[in-house]
Amino acid sequence: MRYATPHNCTEGTKSDFAADAAWLKAHKNRSQMIRKASFAEFETFETRQHCAKLGIPQPPQLWVMVTRSGSSNHIIIPIWLGDQCFPTDNSLQCYDTCDSDDALQVILHYINHNKGFDTLEFLEWVQRVQSTMNAAAAKQNGAVN
Repeated sequence: MRYATPHNCTEGTKSDFAADAAWLKAHKNRSQMIRKASFAEFETFETRQHCAKLGIPQPPQLWVMVTRSGSSNHIIIPIWLGDQCFPTDNSLQCYDTCDSDDALQVILHYINHNKGFDTLEFLEWVQRVQSTMNAAAAKQNGAVN
């Protein structure tokens, strides 16, 4: 998790912080939302780079929950790895479209029940990685023989 304030933003997270602040300001009755993690957060970009260097498929999408903390600070927590399992409004960069924080709790219960993973997508990704690694090993063995 990370604590986001107007003063601790990096170049990469300034736009994320501004978008989160604008959404929370526009939805004064809300204190939480779910969105895709940006490439600047939680080593998402670095992880994708490592996968590309290793020649393996990209990992499932990381989703985060942004919680208002005080007047201008946010707590950002990674909560879900995989396809979205919650209603989103794609015109707003996939911010959740729940009517209230209470409705969001139902989604968070589902996420907690599944331990933060879209199990099927995660297993499919692991199988794709194994297939890629097996194909690379077979190609290397064929070149040696």
